[in-house]
Formats: sequence, C-alpha cells, structure tokens
Amino acid sequence: MVRVAIVGAGVGGGALAKFLARYRRDQEAAERFEISLFDRRPAPDGPDGGALTLQGEGLDVMTDLGLSNTLTAISACETSGESGPQVLMLRDALLRLLLENVDGQVSFNFNKEITQIREMQRGVELDHRPLLVCADGRWLKNNDPAITTQTFDLVVGADGNAPASCVVRNIVGCDAAQARPLNLLILQALVPSQSVAKGVVPKEAYIRQGVHGIVAKIATSSASGLTTPSAPARFQPWEVCTITKVRRDPMNTFPTPSEWEEEMKQTASQCTDTELQQEALAIIGKAAKSDLGGRLHAWVPFRKDALDHWWSPGGRLVALGDAAHLMPPTKGWGANCALGDAKKLSEVLLLMLESGLLTSNEPADWQGLGKQFETERRIAVAPRVSASLAEARRIAGRV
Repeated sequence: MVRVAIVGAGVGGGALAKFLARYRRDQEAAERFEISLFDRRPAPDGPDGGALTLQGEGLDVMTDLGLSNTLTAISACETSGESGPQVLMLRDALLRLLLENVDGQVSFNFNKEITQIREMQRGVELDHRPLLVCADGRWLKNNDPAITTQTFDLVVGADGNAPASCVVRNIVGCDAAQARPLNLLILQALVPSQSVAKGVVPKEAYIRQGVHGIVAKIATSSASGLTTPSAPARFQPWEVCTITKVRRDPMNTFPTPSEWEEEMKQTASQCTDTELQQEALAIIGKAAKSDLGGRLHAWVPFRKDALDHWWSPGGRLVALGDAAHLMPPTKGWGANCALGDAKKLSEVLLLMLESGLLTSNEPADWQGLGKQFETERRIAVAPRVSASLAEARRIAGRV
C-alpha cells in the first residue's frame, strides 16, 4: 500500500486528489494506494477567495477531468485572450468542482495545521493538530499542543506560496523558501448577478498619473460562482471588479477591511474610461452591501526566486503549484500552472506505481519521481512566470 498525503486543498491539491481518486475507483487500484488531503481551512471551498481565469493548459486539464461540459454549461463569460479561450470562475466554485465526487476515495483532513515533517528512508512522518477549536459556539485558535502523527510514503506540498509552505521549507530550507511581497495591492469586488449575459467581454484599463506613469490597473468582468456557499454545485453569474495598484511597503500599509470599499472607489474614480469607471463603481457598491451576497477581497501578491529543486533529497517530498513556482497573478497563470502540475504529477506517480518502483525504499527510486515531474513542468511553467513578472514590472516598476 502506497500512502500519499496532499498538503493543501487549493487548485493544485484539489486537482491532484481528483486525478488520483478517479484512478482509485478501480478496486485493484484502491488496494494499492490511499490518498489523504490536508488543509488549514475548515472548508477549502468556503466563500473567502476571489476570481481567477482558466486558460491554456488549465482548460485542457479540466477537459481531462471530465469537467469541460460543466464549464460550458455554467460559463458566465467565455472570452479570448493571448492563449485562446478564457473562462472566469470564482475560486470557491472551482474548488467545489474539483472536490466533488471524490468521497470514499480521498480521506479529508480539514482544519489541520501541519506542525512538523520528518523525512526518513522508509517514509515521511507528518505531525498535525486542529488549527481551530469550537468553544461556546465560537471558533478559536487551538492552544492544545497535542498532535497526531501519521506516516506516508509520499507527501505533496500544494500548500501555496513560501514561506508559508511547510513542505517547501523541508525541501530547500527556510532561507531558500523565503518569499517577498511585491509593491502591489490587489482588491476585488464580487457580487452575484442574474443579469450578466453569456459572452460579456471583460473591460480593462491602466490608470496613469502624471510623470509617474501607471499607478493601477482596473478590470471588470463576469464570472461563474456558486449560488450559495452551502448549496450543491449550482452556479450563477457573478460580477467582478479587480483593481491592481502600486503600493509601496504593502504589508505595513495594508488597508483594513473597512477601508477596502473606499480604496477601490477612489482608484476607480481615476479611470478615464467613463463606461468602465461607472461599471466598476457600480460593482464595488453592490459588493459592499452584505444583503446582496457579495464580498470584497484584498491581498498582497508575493514572489520568490526559482527553487533549485522541487523535491527533497530523499525523494518523498514534492512541491507543486505556488509552492514550487510562485508567480504574480498579473497574467492569470497561477491556477492554470497548478492544474498542469497536478496532471503531470498524477501521471508520473501512477506510472511508477504500475511499474512497482514505489514499493521500494531506495531513495533513487523516489527521487526519480520528483526529477521526471520537475523536468517536464519547469519547462512548461518558465514562460508563464516570466510573463507574469513582466506585467508586474509594467505596473509596479522593479519587482
């Protein structure tokens, strides 16, 4: 029995779990390996994220997962970009699709904090504990030091950007895993809409100011989102406004949630495209009203230098997605590269499982998995990272 742990139930981790679960439905395969999915959040598909773009290999992977017809049916906005068709989706809606119909094939371990990872020749020990505990009807941080230890043959780090990625820290060390914030602040306003027509063309513009050049980029679009967070995967159009603005020392000047609406409105008001400005202000105003089911979302994007390798010396730790190749969200490639990573890693993993190599305790056999995965994916991802950094430089200057 080969035991696989996936740390991080985001886009890459969810897609990898779905690929492996599909294979595991065969009775013989089910007896040969098991899958455990860990995440810090109580519900990875909860309404706490923004919108993203599916394009290029991301759409190809969704087809491989049997989800292309679903995307076509629910798509609120399908347009064409530099790489061809694009489909905009809310992150929680995409995660709902990825994590659906894997019950019985994947062991879910949500609300889990990974406290330590120890790689040994015969496996990887994973220490974890609940991140939050419920007391008197409220969720509080868990202060109980008690941990649970489980042993796995392979641990996949799909746990986002370093230095938050506990798996990457164990692969390359804390210093090499260190990420740094870009001089950018990204704000999104998202609100359900019954009136967004299919095929609405997204609008975007750069906001310029005197000799300083670009100070922000503003975009509006429609995207597919869930009807309600707790409902089955039923979808409806959402309206989205995204503002990417230059922000010096963004971590220390990050606005409070109560300031997000005004910050977005002030920036949108500087847009010289009157139609785009009015549309953006309308979306922001509606999203800020809680009775309409909308939300505001803000974050600071990070970047880090390329990792020397995506797998550990013993070969039993492998990183994918942002954990392996963190890039700014400026060109919308992050989720798509994570989907491509998930497909390739599942292919290499299952091929080696079929060949019997993963029953060995020899580090060279496990290292072969990471080497093959990284070699192919590094080539595919490199131009996407470069394009994303170039766009970040265009907006913020030096990154």
